[in-house]
Amino acid sequence: MNKELVILKISGASLKGKNDIIDLDFLREIGRQIKVLSNNYKVAIVLGGGNIWRGNIAKEIGMQRYKADQMGMLATVMNSLALQSLLTNINVKSRIFSTIEMEKIADSYIIRNLEESLNNNEIAILSCGTGRPYFTTDTGVAVSAAELGASYIMMGKNNVDGVYDSDPNKNPNAKFYKHLTYSKAIELGLEVMDITAATICKQSNIKTIVFKMNEKNGILNAFENKSKFTLVSEDEKDLDAFKFGIKNIKNNSEKSSNNWDNKVIDIKTIKEENSLNIDDIFENSIEELQKLKEDDIQKNQKKLNEIIKSFYQDNKE
Repeated sequence: MNKELVILKISGASLKGKNDIIDLDFLREIGRQIKVLSNNYKVAIVLGGGNIWRGNIAKEIGMQRYKADQMGMLATVMNSLALQSLLTNINVKSRIFSTIEMEKIADSYIIRNLEESLNNNEIAILSCGTGRPYFTTDTGVAVSAAELGASYIMMGKNNVDGVYDSDPNKNPNAKFYKHLTYSKAIELGLEVMDITAATICKQSNIKTIVFKMNEKNGILNAFENKSKFTLVSEDEKDLDAFKFGIKNIKNNSEKSSNNWDNKVIDIKTIKEENSLNIDDIFENSIEELQKLKEDDIQKNQKKLNEIIKSFYQDNKE
């Protein structure tokens, strides 16, 4: 199966614990979700370094900008090593790639090696951003997404569940954007990503999903459309494709054979059980979906499940 590539950007701030530079429980939660996600996708991870190093410290001690940026790059390597160790402990293969040469710690960021790793179902952990000062990790994510042909960038935020016109934690009347174009984000100066990164994503037709990272199942919930998020792309029609989630994320440990949301039924030919899940049915049931009202997605999903259940029982008799 030719899997699509998703690049997950995790801010360093979201990794920080109350008393330590890394919240181990949160890191374990990320690892668990990455393991599930990798069943259906090629996955690359970019970690920020803000839990270890902040630019304001550099200003206070009179450090030159390029040195401060280099410290930030090294911080991303430290976080990458922590995540790799966690993934190894839960039997998930991964490799760290660095845009700065450090052969005893990480592999060199070479596209053909990255592609080989991803094709071997390894998680690619990308560190050091672009490897150059004056560029943010957002730009590094965008460049990697363009180079590797990623379909989506998942941008996990700390304590914010999408894109607003102002800080929702300070302004209760802040306007939330369910969909936003890169052009509009740049025009309004919204803090989705920096201008360089947004321009690269726009030109490369990459979709970005901005969601709240620091909540249980934050990554998977955004994929399955079970939580609030902002979709950033150049076509507003892209939002229609996300009504029932991005793709069928299979988490077999959470399935229940008595739950019709996970019941394995082919609406056309009735295949053996466990051969198809409800998300596959959605993808193959466009005509049925078009008959349903579009105003209440949850109600529509329940209605479609009733149609499927009835169809299954009629053909089983």
